Amino acid sequence: MRLPESKYLRRALFGIAALCLLLLAVIQYLLLPADGNRADNLKAVGANVVANLLTSLIAFLVVAGVVLWLMPPVPDSREVKVVSGRDRAATLDEGRRSTTFWWFSGGLGRFNRAVVIPEMAAAARRSNSARSIVLLTLDPDSSAVCATYAELRGARRSGRGQEWTEASVRSEILATVLVAFQWRDREPLLEVEVRFKQTCSLTRLEINESFAIRTSEDPAESALVFPRAVPFYSLMQEDFRLDRKQARGIRTTPLPANLDAAPLRSWFVQIGIGCAQGMSDSEIREVVEVAASSRSPYE
Repeated sequence: MRLPESKYLRRALFGIAALCLLLLAVIQYLLLPADGNRADNLKAVGANVVANLLTSLIAFLVVAGVVLWLMPPVPDSREVKVVSGRDRAATLDEGRRSTTFWWFSGGLGRFNRAVVIPEMAAAARRSNSARSIVLLTLDPDSSAVCATYAELRGARRSGRGQEWTEASVRSEILATVLVAFQWRDREPLLEVEVRFKQTCSLTRLEINESFAIRTSEDPAESALVFPRAVPFYSLMQEDFRLDRKQARGIRTTPLPANLDAAPLRSWFVQIGIGCAQGMSDSEIREVVEVAASSRSPYE
């Protein structure tokens, strides 16, 4: 037995069942009175049928009531939800299963390069249909925004265990760009757009076909989920489009076959990341290592 998930449908179900119960009770005790004369076979059969229906309906109501009492409350798809830190990863996983696009506006895009991009690429190949990803990250050419973000991350609980500097922030962003273009070149059905923002924030916005979600950089903190059915979902979409319009775009030149420091540096400069020109060979190699060792911050 599967009960409706909507609380309104559940109320309707129990309301109809109660009316049926009342109708059967009227038939049983008023239209088929126990007068002691049961010689009429038709009346006897009718009484037995009504009695069986009454018993079955009462049993259904009792079982359904127990099931509803034991089941956790089902969230209304028309309401904004608060998701705990431990449930954030599962919520994001659910959003990726049935979406054809993923929009991200945030800082470094570490979760996207480690999980979202590879999984969306795999989904595109598996379904033989296009998937689209738009990433709005910090501008690596802006010393001010990278330094501000490094200071913000270093001062917070989530920044412990890693030294946050302007250089490390820049390396993380370039690693995200590298992974995005690697998958784009590898999977023709994966459309990837990367743009750079001139301001930073401690919150991130991610949007898919099912919901929009606002998260913080700290994986332990709660998140706000805006299901597609709520008006705020459209508002989050328009907010993203505004950020996208103001962000700086880059060119989509294919990656070089050789990812050594010199050709990769030239490629970064060619697509519009000027800061790579002043990066040493060891710094470029660090970008490649960061990209290759990408892992989800929720693990």
